[in-house]
Formats: sequence, C-alpha cells, structure tokens
Amino acid sequence: MKENPIDEFLIETRHKKRSKDDIFRWWESRRLRYNFICLIGGIISIAIIESQIHLFSHGDAGFYLLSAGIMFVIGNIFYFAGFLIEIMINRNEKFGPTCFIIITVITLLVLFFPAIFILMDKYGF
Repeated sequence: MKENPIDEFLIETRHKKRSKDDIFRWWESRRLRYNFICLIGGIISIAIIESQIHLFSHGDAGFYLLSAGIMFVIGNIFYFAGFLIEIMINRNEKFGPTCFIIITVITLLVLFFPAIFILMDKYGF
C-alpha cells in the first residue's frame, strides 16, 4: 500500500530504531516545513485579527509584529523540544511523527488563540 503523499512529505521515517543523530536529522529536515505551516497559520491569524480590530490603522502593528516574532522563536523552541522528548522517551518510527503532528497542532492553536478570542468576544460566544 502506497503512503499518503502528505504523510510522506511531513512525517515519513526510514528506520525502525533510530540513533540520536538519526532523530536529530529527522527533526531538522522537517523544520522548514514546520516553519512554513506556522507562517501560513500566523498570516491567517493576523488577517483575521486585522479584519476585526484594525490593528494596523491604530498604530499597534509594531507591537503585534514583535509578538509574532517572539511566537516564532517560542514555536521553534517547542519544535526542538520534540527532538528532546523523542530522545528521552522513545526512539521508534511512530513516536517522532506523532510528536511532530502534536507539536504542530499545539503551535497552530496558540497562533490562532488571539484570533479565536477576538472573534468570540466580538460575536458574543
């Protein structure tokens, strides 16, 4: 059975039991993909926030862009934590991809939290 191309692109592993170097290379080879997913999520989140409260017209854009940069750094620290968790807990071929997905989803939730909060506040949820 052929793998799903998205799974292959994002989470494919080649070794059943991986060394620390294999794990590090696996995580680092996906960092650009992770950052791209987060960039797209961040742009969408900023667009939602801007459409609701017009940050850029109120002069708060610099603060929000600085916050976005800080979130980028924090997101990459979380990403690196995935590598550390995999080394400490489990080195099989399933743990890393699962951890990658969980970290990516958590990061996207954090990125979208301000937008969701603003939409909930505006529409009374």
